[in-house]
Amino acid sequence: MTKKLLTKVSTGLATGALVLSLVTPALAATTVTVTNTGSGSINAAGVANITQSKTTQTNSTWNFNDITTNTGTGNNTSNGNSGGSSIGTAGATSQVTVANNAGANIAKNNCGCSSDTSVTVSGTGSSSKNTVGVVNASSTTVTQTNTTVNVNVVKTGTNTGGNSSNNNSNGDSGITTGDASSTVSVTNNSGVNASL
Repeated sequence: MTKKLLTKVSTGLATGALVLSLVTPALAATTVTVTNTGSGSINAAGVANITQSKTTQTNSTWNFNDITTNTGTGNNTSNGNSGGSSIGTAGATSQVTVANNAGANIAKNNCGCSSDTSVTVSGTGSSSKNTVGVVNASSTTVTQTNTTVNVNVVKTGTNTGGNSSNNNSNGDSGITTGDASSTVSVTNNSGVNASL
């Protein structure tokens, strides 16, 4: 005669944040040409290619599971029989599987631009001074925030008891019950942040 009750409360909170800042050469094609300048002239050319990219991703996931299971092979009655009596029950099984999967932040930054820079100085006059300046730069900022809350309430009960065999005559009386079992599996997967 067995009676079991299992109550499981599982609460999970996971917060992930990813901040990525990069400064890399800008992917831009630039052509600078200085030609046919006068004698003794002073010539200056400057080009600045600056690219800024900002990405913000926010993901919030809330999971709440309230599960109750009961299995039993008990509460059998064999009373007031004449000539014997017999009760037999098979087993009872309960299986619960819970999988909580949170969201994902995936940021992909791909300029797809050319990084070629071409500078040509030709045909300049005598004693001329020629200056060329080129700056290629880019700034990429990725901010990712992922919040996951998992609340799992699992109540499971098993019962093989509560059997009675009374006031039986002229023979054997018996009650045989099978096993009662309960299996609970809970998996919580938090969110994912990725920058490609």
